[in-house]
Amino acid sequence: MSGRRILSGGTRTKPGGPILIVDDNADDAALTKRAIVSLYPDLSIKILESGKALVAYLENESAHSRAAPNLPSAILLDLRMPEMDGFEVLEWLKNHPVHAKIPVIVLSVFDDLPHLKRAYSLLARAYLLKPINTDSFRHAIASLNIDC
Repeated sequence: MSGRRILSGGTRTKPGGPILIVDDNADDAALTKRAIVSLYPDLSIKILESGKALVAYLENESAHSRAAPNLPSAILLDLRMPEMDGFEVLEWLKNHPVHAKIPVIVLSVFDDLPHLKRAYSLLARAYLLKPINTDSFRHAIASLNIDC
C-alpha cells in the first residue's frame, strides 16, 4: 500500500496527480504552499505562475507536464492574474471535457458576492479568501475526496 490516503473517506477523484497552485504572485504562492504542507506534508505540489502556464501544462506543452503525466488532483487558482485571469482559466477548463473534471479551489482577495457567484457558475468547487485560513482550506480539500 502506498503512503497516500483519501482525505475524506470517499472515492478517489481521478486522476491523482499533484496539486497545482496557479498564482502570479510568488509570495502568495509560497504562502499557499506552506499552508498546504503544514496540513499535508507528503502532498505533491507544483506552482505555476500564470493561467497560460496552466493551460500549457494541461495541454502537454510544457516541461512540467512531460515530467508529470497525471492530470492534477486539484487546482488552487488565483483570480487576479495578468494576461489570462482566473475566470478565463475557469472558462477554459469548463469547455474541455477532460479538464473540466479537475476540482478547482479559487483563492482570491475579492470578498464579494459577484465574484463568488461567477466562480461557482464556472464550476469552482470552493472559494477561499487570501490569506488562506488553514481550517477553511482543510475543509475545502477534504470535500474534494482527493487522494493525498
